[in-house]
Amino acid sequence: TEKKYPFYNDTAGMIGFVVSKMDIHQNVVCINQLLRNVFAGINTMKELTPKQLASDFEYSYYSQHKMDDTTKILYHLMFDFAENIVQSE
Repeated sequence: TEKKYPFYNDTAGMIGFVVSKMDIHQNVVCINQLLRNVFAGINTMKELTPKQLASDFEYSYYSQHKMDDTTKILYHLMFDFAENIVQSE
């Protein structure tokens, strides 16, 4: 929302690579709490909300943010790579 990323027709996307075992949906709840309580300057109009973009992909969301005089939509895809990461000891 600081205009560092390009938007096309007021829409953009963000990709998250989850590399630790976690409940991704619960983590999105935590992200929304951060948007409300810590990052209020982002001007979130609609928090991350589930949005089924593909029938076989569970972790897709969207959010809406006020920027200047327009509303921007961000799509968020969370890819679970936790099983692919080898933890070093």
